[in-house]
Amino acid sequence: ARLRVAGRDAGSFGEIHPDLAQAWELSGPCHLFELDLDVLASGRRGGRRFVRYSNQPSVERDLAVMIDSGVPYADVHGVVSGVDDPMIESFFLFDQYAGAPLPPGRKSLGLRVVYRLPDRTLTEEEVGAVQAEIVRRLGDRLGAEVRGAESSGEAENR
Repeated sequence: ARLRVAGRDAGSFGEIHPDLAQAWELSGPCHLFELDLDVLASGRRGGRRFVRYSNQPSVERDLAVMIDSGVPYADVHGVVSGVDDPMIESFFLFDQYAGAPLPPGRKSLGLRVVYRLPDRTLTEEEVGAVQAEIVRRLGDRLGAEVRGAESSGEAENR
């Protein structure tokens, strides 16, 4: 595979052919990579940025939404990313399901949203308001419907 930065070759990586690995007396699958650090460095935007790790607890919320089977996760990711709120630390897809009892042509996606602020603990009301905004936007833009009680359950502090 090739790595490109701003349209320039920045490196390559892949598995060494088993015959060559055997000739070199390497055991098991072996991989090799090559990086052009000058090209990688030229792709940097801005200066170095350090983000201090928060000592505040995170709040995780799971959200199950049903959408048309033809809607890619990239569209869901784009909508959730568009909710530009500093409380959203991260989110990811943890489950995808299609089949009974869902209607034909629909699928269920399970999302986990992690909320945190660096300077204080979040309240249930604050997290609920942002979660509701995510649900509203997914519904408005992608026709998503919330499944089950996952979106209204208790927040899990970590």
